[in-house]
Amino acid sequence: MQTTLIGQPGFGKTSLAMNRSAEITCRMLEGNLYGSPADVLVISNEDVIAQRLRPMAEAAGADLDRVHFVKCEQTGYVIDLTSQLPRIEELVIEHDARMLVIDPLVAGLPAGKVNSFRRGYFRTTW
Repeated sequence: MQTTLIGQPGFGKTSLAMNRSAEITCRMLEGNLYGSPADVLVISNEDVIAQRLRPMAEAAGADLDRVHFVKCEQTGYVIDLTSQLPRIEELVIEHDARMLVIDPLVAGLPAGKVNSFRRGYFRTTW
């Protein structure tokens, strides 16, 4: 299942993702994972992990041993999702992650190479 959280900055998308991570890692998520702890992989192209994401996950009650944070090794750069998908898949398999968070998704799409909007895909009626 794929879920996309869309909205203006500051409306709590990352907080919601960290809360969901806590539910998954602590066996509280309703459904097939209820009662079974699972790992989460978080790819961040925007927030500083040590100063923001990890404390948010901890405050939400996540089992931090089950939350795996990934960032670009080069300061000032982002993880290019178009070239790193095989490595991301390896990490998901390695950790048996049941949730993958990419925050924000569009930051990992290289400018000029990937168009996140396809003309004709959305229709608006006024």
